[in-house]
Order: sequence, then C-alpha cells, then structure tokens
Amino acid sequence: MWCPGENDEAVPAIEDVGGELVPDHRGPVFAVPPWVEIPAILRPHLAARRSGGPVDFPYRVDEALQVSNGGGIYLARNAAGEKVVLREARPHAGLDCHRADAVARLRREHAVLTRLAGLDDHAGLQRQRGGRRVGVRLGRSGGRDHRDQRGADGGRQYLEYPLR
Repeated sequence: MWCPGENDEAVPAIEDVGGELVPDHRGPVFAVPPWVEIPAILRPHLAARRSGGPVDFPYRVDEALQVSNGGGIYLARNAAGEKVVLREARPHAGLDCHRADAVARLRREHAVLTRLAGLDDHAGLQRQRGGRRVGVRLGRSGGRDHRDQRGADGGRQYLEYPLR
C-alpha cells in the first residue's frame, strides 16, 4: 500500500485507526504507531530492548538503506567511529523457500566472507543511495560479527562491513 508523503511522492503506507492510509515510517529503530497499544505480554520484552545503551550496542545508526521483515541494512558508525554498513538479521523472520530465517542466511554469508578473507582480489558491493554511491569492501575484512544478547532467543545478529 502506498500514500502521498512529503512533496507528494509515493511512500509505503499503513492504515490508521480510522482506515486512512498514512506513511509507514521505516527507520532504523522500532517504533509503534501512536494509535497502537502494545499488548501486555509484549511490554516487558519491549522495555528490555529499550534498556540497552551504547555499551550493549556498539553502533550509532545514521541511516536505514533498506528495511524488511527479516532485518535491515544501515549506514552506521562502530565504537571506533569508523563508517560501516551494518547488516541486521532478525530471528524467525524473513523465511526463504528452504525455511531458513534471516539469521541463518546471515550466518552463511558471514561464513563465506570469512573464507574469502585475505584474498587479494576483493569482492565488492556498491549501492546507489540518495544520489551517492556507497561502496563496501569485502574479502580481506570478511565482515565483523556482533550478536545482540538482549533477546531471549539469542537476539538479532549483525554483520559489519567497513566502507571504502
């Protein structure tokens, strides 16, 4: 579903309580629409997620490049202040035709990149975003792995790629 956003461009939409289509803001941080009441059973889990700080999550997310039910791809800075592309994978979400969730796929990707680490010839990923090209160097780095330990099921998994 789509509706007009800022400057009347078409943006993803959701229905509000009155059935009107409103922009579906898909940012790097989970946000509940103002008209939705969180069920009591989920409140402690949401409170636990919100309790983490910079020590628990060593990234500052600057921009969401892509967000889906299985996770997202973000421009971020790691604890050292370096610009990175951060891949997020959510457990039990984004199932593929083999019923592998996003976390399983990201773990496979990390295993392959780890095997490629140290190669002289780098694989690369480039993406156009807002008129600029974002380049990621794979191969030597292999990507750094980070697991969010706050979730009872092992939480989300993140893979960091240094920017060129």
